[in-house]
Amino acid sequence: MPIPSLGIVSFNTNLVSIGVNYSQNGGWSGSYMGVEHSRNGVSFNPSVGMSLTKSFYSYSDSKMNNIDLSLNSDGEVEFTMDNVLKMLGLFKYDPGLIENIFLGGEKAGNQKYNPVSGTYGDGAGAVTEALKQYDFKKSNLYFGKSAFYTRKTLFMVMQHELVHVALNGNGLGFDFTKVRPGNKEDCMRLAQEVVAYNITLRKADRWNDFSMQSKADDGYKNNLKQLSSYFRGNLTNMPNYSSYFNMSKIIRNVTPW
Repeated sequence: MPIPSLGIVSFNTNLVSIGVNYSQNGGWSGSYMGVEHSRNGVSFNPSVGMSLTKSFYSYSDSKMNNIDLSLNSDGEVEFTMDNVLKMLGLFKYDPGLIENIFLGGEKAGNQKYNPVSGTYGDGAGAVTEALKQYDFKKSNLYFGKSAFYTRKTLFMVMQHELVHVALNGNGLGFDFTKVRPGNKEDCMRLAQEVVAYNITLRKADRWNDFSMQSKADDGYKNNLKQLSSYFRGNLTNMPNYSSYFNMSKIIRNVTPW
C-alpha cells in the first residue's frame, strides 16, 4: 500500500495492508499488516520500500508574456535558438539532463526530425530522444518550426518535452530505435506520452486554449487506449507503471496548478 509522498520521496509498505488470494495449487492465503497466512503456516514478512525521484521540473507561466521573444511579420515566434533559450528560462529543470538542443534546420523546413527513423516528417513540433551513451537518462531535444507558431504553443511544447526529459532522467527512458508495436520500448514510449499529454492537457484547460485542449486530449486518450490494449485494459499489469504514475503526480505537485 502506498504511503503519501513526502516531497520527491515516496514510500511503500505491506504493514498497513490486508489481502486474500486463492490459487489452485496453493489454496487460500491471506495477509494482514505484514503477517502472511497459508496452508504452509503463518509467517511475518514485513516490507517497506522507498523510492527517490532524482529530478523533476517546474515552471512559471506568470512571466511568459513579459519575455521579449522575436516575432516575424505574421506575428509568429521566430524560429531561432535564442527564442528557445529564452522560453527555457521560464522553467526550473536539471540542465545536466539535456545534451543538445536542435532546431529543424534547412532540411526540416516546417517539419520535425524523427530520431527513430532518422528522417524528417510531419509532426506536432518537437521530439525528445533518450541517449544510449548515457543509459537513456540524458536527452537531445529537436524542435520543428510548428512549435513556434505562438508563444503559448512554444511554451506548451517546451513543457511537454521537459516532461519526457524528467522521465528519462528518472530511469524511464528507452531506445527509440527498438520501438516495435507492443514491445517493452513501445510500452515505455506510450506511457511517457500519457504522462506528458496529461500535463499538457491540464495547462491547456487552465488557459482555456481549445485548440491545444483538443490535441492534448486526443494524444492522451489515444496513447492511453493503445497502452491499455497491451495489458487487457489493466495498466497496473505494466512493469514500472507505478513509476510513471508517481512521476506524473510529482510533476503536477511542483507546478503551480
